[in-house]
Amino acid sequence: MFIRIFVVISSFMILSSCNFGNAGEHSLESFLQADALFISNEENLEIEDEYYDAILEIKKMYPGEMNKVILITDQEHHYIEEQLEVSTYPTLLLLNEQKVKVKIEGERNTDYIFEEIVSYIEDEKQYTSNN
Repeated sequence: MFIRIFVVISSFMILSSCNFGNAGEHSLESFLQADALFISNEENLEIEDEYYDAILEIKKMYPGEMNKVILITDQEHHYIEEQLEVSTYPTLLLLNEQKVKVKIEGERNTDYIFEEIVSYIEDEKQYTSNN
């Protein structure tokens, strides 16, 4: 049990370089200003580790991407989850121009999550360079 708590706390401390915001009292519009929303129900923390690991790898390979990731718990902002149609936890939403571009949800391994994020980043770079 101590190891699990240590891993979770360590993950949050390391991920602070991602500029994780606290959900606080924000509207959906303010959440959509972020690069990504990570929605947790805080029940399956071991599943969430896969997401944290993928985000950390992305930060190493693409330091200018995903600068603002907001962590939302289902207890804090259930209305936000309803508006974003989130019913599976954890869920990572990748955003651009206040729109959800990619939705990764449920139990996934780090490689899958990483590849989905890389694909999104590369597609966005391609789109930007063509316009």
